[in-house]
Amino acid sequence: MGAQLVAIDGEKLSSENAAYILPGKHTIKLVYHRPSDGFVGPVELQFEAEAGHEYIAKWHYSWSKSYYYFSIENAQTGKVVAIGGETPP
Repeated sequence: MGAQLVAIDGEKLSSENAAYILPGKHTIKLVYHRPSDGFVGPVELQFEAEAGHEYIAKWHYSWSKSYYYFSIENAQTGKVVAIGGETPP
C-alpha cells in the first residue's frame, strides 16, 4: 500500500495507478487508503517532470507532529521533487 495516484493535470486516471507524462510542470492528485478508517486526502502537488525520468508518489506519517504528508521522488536519483499535503489523521 502507498500513495494512490488519482489524477494528473485534472485528468482522472484509471485504476492502474501509473501514467506516462511529458516533460514539464504537472499537478497530480494523490490519496492514501488507511485500512482502518478510510482515505487521507486528496492532496494536490505540483512538480517539474524531466524527460526520460520516472517518479514515485509516496505517503508519510510524522509521528512527532501527528500528520500525514505526501512526496514525489525522482526514481533514478531519489531526489524529492515535491512535498506537501499535511493532513491530520
